[in-house]
Amino acid sequence: MYPCPHCKRETISTWKKLSAGKALPAKCSNCGQKSYIGFKNQFIAQVLLGFLSFIFILPVIDYDQLWAITGIVLLALLLGKIFLLDRPMEKF
Repeated sequence: MYPCPHCKRETISTWKKLSAGKALPAKCSNCGQKSYIGFKNQFIAQVLLGFLSFIFILPVIDYDQLWAITGIVLLALLLGKIFLLDRPMEKF
């Protein structure tokens, strides 16, 4: 669980935080206020994931190396942790 930026209680689940954006903010179950991950952090995570996934996809296409799929999944988890879960949420 992650803290709500309004009431500071840990009421935001990991899934809610990962999917919280301005269009679909996370709602605190304690105070009812909404919050989201900032655009800058979402953008950086998506651009890096797209670019680095391309690097991991090349071995799959050229050499039929399925280990690269595991690399993409691990990369997505790492980028999600660094740029989305470790960043504070913004008040809506």
